Amino acid sequence: MTEVDAWASFVDEIGPHVSPEWLRQATEHGEQGWIRLIALVDVQNVLCSPQIVEKVAATMADLADGRSQDAEGWVAIQRGALDKRIELLHRIDELSPTLLSPELHQLYLRSAQPIPEPI
Repeated sequence: MTEVDAWASFVDEIGPHVSPEWLRQATEHGEQGWIRLIALVDVQNVLCSPQIVEKVAATMADLADGRSQDAEGWVAIQRGALDKRIELLHRIDELSPTLLSPELHQLYLRSAQPIPEPI
């Protein structure tokens, strides 16, 4: 499988987790190695931060003060979203050598953030 073919598969896989603008740029310009590098670093950077579902769940857990079952449910949602985000980050790292030339992959490794630890 070529880098471009691998990129198209990756974009399909990551599509539900990225913004429409990221998806558009990655689809329209993904045949260019430098664009793939920038897009990978960008999506990796975005996924290193808590996403909206994690923030909402954490807030709702805090607001459920005194209702432990409700709080536990929100914490479970938060953990599930975090686990999914970390899984995606590992998937990006796993696929990055097939999506980039060796030279660009070295730049990706230098630019990528450390993957957060699970709660």
